[in-house]
Amino acid sequence: MKWQKLPEFWAKKVGMTQLFDDKGDVHPATVLQAGPCVITQHKTQTRDGYDAAQIGLVEFMRSRA
Repeated sequence: MKWQKLPEFWAKKVGMTQLFDDKGDVHPATVLQAGPCVITQHKTQTRDGYDAAQIGLVEFMRSRA
């Protein structure tokens, strides 16, 4: 079996909802908020002993004015 790398994305779970198909059957669905993301830390093998990246989700606040 050959392994294939799948696309990845980072998201925050917002909640759950329901979707109805053509027959009227209900299917649960997870609601996600994705991006924009920024790299907040970058670890390297030479400096930290391992390779890694810490990723943060940028959330914007609504203006109260």
